[in-house]
Amino acid sequence: LTLVPNGMLRLAVLRLESRPPAPDELRAMARFLEAGLDEGAVGFSAGLEYALERETTPAELEALCGVTARYGGLYAPHLRNREVYALESIEEALATMRATGVRTHIPHLTPRRGGPADADERAIALVERGLDEGLDLSFDMHTRLHGLTNLSAALPPWALAGGPAAVRARLADPAVRRRIAEYESLITSFALGGWERVSLLTAKERTDLVGRSFAEIAAVAGTSPFDAVLDVLLAEAGDVHYPLCLCESYTEEQLARAYAHPAGMVASDATALAVDGPLAGKVFHGAFTWASWFLRRMVRE
Repeated sequence: LTLVPNGMLRLAVLRLESRPPAPDELRAMARFLEAGLDEGAVGFSAGLEYALERETTPAELEALCGVTARYGGLYAPHLRNREVYALESIEEALATMRATGVRTHIPHLTPRRGGPADADERAIALVERGLDEGLDLSFDMHTRLHGLTNLSAALPPWALAGGPAAVRARLADPAVRRRIAEYESLITSFALGGWERVSLLTAKERTDLVGRSFAEIAAVAGTSPFDAVLDVLLAEAGDVHYPLCLCESYTEEQLARAYAHPAGMVASDATALAVDGPLAGKVFHGAFTWASWFLRRMVRE
């Protein structure tokens, strides 16, 4: 079973332009969504924290969720912010539900470090309020204490345009780097919990830095942690989406609270991996062990 992703709808219609769609463009996105649902997709997903979708408006979401609701489909939003404004992002999802009647499942509900200390408890309280209203709502939490994503999420869409040479030229330009540093990205959101908690997980060219935090990398290089991120991406510009970074984000107590809720479920958000064939050699922590970790820590121990 699969979902039609909002990022692909925007990419198909807006390319790499980071802006709300015009009315005719939104209608084109809705037609693509209808085609996907007609072909068997079970709903519509959004990755609102990622570069391609950061300019997605509530009106855009309501239009597309309205289409999804007519099909009886499910809406699954990766929330717009999972630290400082995590609770407001849950409120946005609830408002979309109220406006459209769409069934909604919120992936990895638990807020990351960097927001209010009691954000995870308040997040669950918001879900309970929605359930009390009669909303068809559920959520999940993955079985890792960390978040994991492409280091290239630090870059705005315009910085990724063109091939490796174009990306390399931008990342080598001090003026462009200063402009990139002003961009609020998923990686800078990770850093709200402290750069010492954000580390390099995979790299092709800078394998010597794998496993080190960006606080440590920056200290050795005598630069800022964000410049350290851009330096790694510059070195990896030949395949800029390959490097992954890891962010220590949660406690086991927070995860257990999410799993125990009647509207919650255990999940994996890992990419598809295999030990051989075209997917061999890829890395995503927890991809093979997400269920066994849960059974070991949350059941047996």
